[in-house]
Amino acid sequence: MKQNPILFQKGLSLAAFLFASGIIRREPRLLAITLLLLFATVWVGLFLSRRFTEPLLAVTEATQRVAEGDALEEVEMEVPATDEVAILVDSFNAMVRRVRATEAEILASNQELTALLATVPTGVLWVSADGVRFRPNPAAATLLGRPEWAHQWLDMSELDQPGLTRLYHQLTSAAPTWPAPKTAMLKSLASTGS
Repeated sequence: MKQNPILFQKGLSLAAFLFASGIIRREPRLLAITLLLLFATVWVGLFLSRRFTEPLLAVTEATQRVAEGDALEEVEMEVPATDEVAILVDSFNAMVRRVRATEAEILASNQELTALLATVPTGVLWVSADGVRFRPNPAAATLLGRPEWAHQWLDMSELDQPGLTRLYHQLTSAAPTWPAPKTAMLKSLASTGS
């Protein structure tokens, strides 16, 4: 914590004045009261600073864990408060709840899409946003001649084999321009013969 140099100098000046003037030597009770007040002031300052810094440190640690890919956690406050720090912690916790709800919605939508595409008789390939992985539905896996590939994320290089090279080159040449995960419909690999 940064000290105010003027107050620090005045505090030293007061202590030096009291000591130099001999007041402390003549009045030992004054020394005891001064030390008691000094101790109380330091204790109150530490108590208040800890009250403000602990929730901020907890929010900081939680955001670092999220940045590292750990699960979202709400921050608990030991003492209910209504100050700015409490507002910050409440806002962080509300954000965590919204992100969890959004994750649950995305997961549910993904499961619905997976279930739907599993029943579609048309071959569909999901391609990752970076274009280096793909995931076929059962119809696409069958058309590719690899039913065991259904619903698995595979490296794009798996398609670089005889009979699939044309598809491999089409997907890898277009991959860098694709936005977030996109799908490629397979019209009929059986008729391409590449």
